[in-house]
Amino acid sequence: VSIGNCAFENSAIKMVSLLGTNVRYIGAYAFYGSQINTFFSSNCIELVGHYAFAACESLASVYLLPSLTTIDTSAFRGCVLLSNLDFYTSLTRIGYNAFDGCTGLATVDFHNCQEIDLGKEAFASCSSLTRIAGAEGSIKRIDDEAFRDCVLLRQIEPLSSVRIIGKRAFLNCSSYNNAMNLLDATVIDQGAFMGCTSLSTLSLHVLYDPLVTLFGY
Repeated sequence: VSIGNCAFENSAIKMVSLLGTNVRYIGAYAFYGSQINTFFSSNCIELVGHYAFAACESLASVYLLPSLTTIDTSAFRGCVLLSNLDFYTSLTRIGYNAFDGCTGLATVDFHNCQEIDLGKEAFASCSSLTRIAGAEGSIKRIDDEAFRDCVLLRQIEPLSSVRIIGKRAFLNCSSYNNAMNLLDATVIDQGAFMGCTSLSTLSLHVLYDPLVTLFGY
């Protein structure tokens, strides 16, 4: 069971509850540009398709349940009223630009995740984001520009499980001033922390390995 591509694109729908249904997939552009303000996931949803809720400027509350495995490209891009997000164990992938430009987003919590990759620009330009919780043991890869221009980001729970940090991943995160612990990192790519003008301490644990490329070029 799914909600098809463009099903409610640019509609006046306000609230959607899929609780108790067997909906497994939300198609591409399903609610794109609609007036939706609240969304309750079903217990069966595995995929939120690309641009599914993009440009939903009234969307303030999203309740995602543990069945979800993938949030696709630009799924919530430009949802400026979203303020807090909690993710669950089954989620393994947040796609490119998934929450790009969610300027009201203040906190992201990965405490309930086991292993997750963050795609390119996944949280780029989230200019109100101050805290990333539950990162330790859950985030394995942070792709290029994932947190670019998150200028208020101050707190990240240890990234000790992250192995790959992509190009410009934290570009211009100028408020971050806590220690950065990257004990499992094998790749810290070009410009990963460029413009992090308050970052003062970096901890690494590097064993000799010809495949390790720290501070790549």
